Amino acid sequence: MGKEFEIFGGHVCKYFKVDTLVLKRKFYAACNAVLSKLRDASEPVLLHLLRTKCLPILLYSLGAMQLSSKNVRDLSLAWNDAYRRIFHYARWESVKELMYFWGDLDMEHLYNMHRWEFMIDVRNKFSYFTILLEQLEFNNSGLHHFSTLYRCYSRTHSRIKAAVLCKFTEVVTLC
Repeated sequence: MGKEFEIFGGHVCKYFKVDTLVLKRKFYAACNAVLSKLRDASEPVLLHLLRTKCLPILLYSLGAMQLSSKNVRDLSLAWNDAYRRIFHYARWESVKELMYFWGDLDMEHLYNMHRWEFMIDVRNKFSYFTILLEQLEFNNSGLHHFSTLYRCYSRTHSRIKAAVLCKFTEVVTLC
């Protein structure tokens, strides 16, 4: 097994592969702590606690990490499992519509939003590192990818969030 180190809450191996296992463990531990103590609480209360106490564990520094689609699916499974546990859904049942109803995004859209916002923040705050940023794939093609995907060319966080929510709405209503 190769050497690895922890950065931004995720473990990075020799070739800068991000291991999200630690994030998932911490997330599941936090969810179990909340849900086991408050068995009789209402669904909105449980959901609020998970959003404020547990979800930030999965989202911590998410924008700074370039995750593989497998990593995003792994984090998505954890976030979906939290919803399933609150609303008593089986593992094979989709919770996308439920997330939409409660005003939450699925992990794919959360990751894209955080990544896009991070890229814009880095471009705005450290524009003098253009060459380095291009090497790290924070160039205009990365920003262009998100702008095209979400049909939003604004650089403000509020418009980015609105565009991602709109795209998620399209995904849910097409199901």
